[in-house]
Amino acid sequence: MLNLSIGGTEDPLLRELIEAALAKEMIVIAASGEGRNRNAFPASMSGVIAAGLGRSDRIPAPMRDVITTAPGERHRFASGSSIATAHVTGIVALLLAENSSLSRTDVGQALSDAVHTKNETRVLDACSALTAIGADTTACSP
Repeated sequence: MLNLSIGGTEDPLLRELIEAALAKEMIVIAASGEGRNRNAFPASMSGVIAAGLGRSDRIPAPMRDVITTAPGERHRFASGSSIATAHVTGIVALLLAENSSLSRTDVGQALSDAVHTKNETRVLDACSALTAIGADTTACSP
């Protein structure tokens, strides 16, 4: 699995490296960028899971005012699709911990199946993603 909390203009070397990772069936999650019209590179690449809000081709995750660690044993709030990428990557890690033989397609489908609308906002539900792969989710019950 590869987390790319980056997004920007296309880079030929990075494209080649990501294509090599995808050819080896690696799961690649990348920041979609903050634009609403299109995904930033490398999230715009076919086979890469785009993390962020705003579009139906993105896996939604928190990306505004998310508490995170900071230098000096401190915490701060951060925003952006890079933060969303870390969240989606964590859920993918949960899926792979449950079943390490999941394919990139299986993981993508589980994530898509786990996106629901709550209060008119698309959200990703980790328990639903685990359910989608047939995991025991009794710990998810309220």
